[in-house]
Amino acid sequence: MWVDTGADQLLVAVRSTEAVRRAQPDTARLAQWPQSSLGRKTAYVFAFDPTRPGHVLARYFFSKQGGGVAEDPGTGSACANLGGWLLANAHVLPAEYDVDQGAAVDRPCTLQLAVTADGAIRVGGRVIEIGRGTVTL
Repeated sequence: MWVDTGADQLLVAVRSTEAVRRAQPDTARLAQWPQSSLGRKTAYVFAFDPTRPGHVLARYFFSKQGGGVAEDPGTGSACANLGGWLLANAHVLPAEYDVDQGAAVDRPCTLQLAVTADGAIRVGGRVIEIGRGTVTL
């Protein structure tokens, strides 16, 4: 399902966390991947963890400039779109989840997702700052 809460992305719900762990994009078919409105080719693969209520396991794949696919260890915009997915699928609200991402690339990340009863989506988490800069246009 395509979801847009600020940056449209393809969300792929799978049945199990094992399926998320096994997910591997077929780079030979990258040309066939659908594109977002911004021309990006991405896939946010996720599953609710039945062994840990309130947890989601997710992976975010994206096409790299020059070819190939990379994986993002933590994607706030995709996490927000998961909140949109919950709304689009008439999920019981309010809802709160810890979204685990990044373990497959040895950079584990946990984002917090909350969707209020009136449909407001909130994403949070901790960050380790590795750089800071300014761009002047």
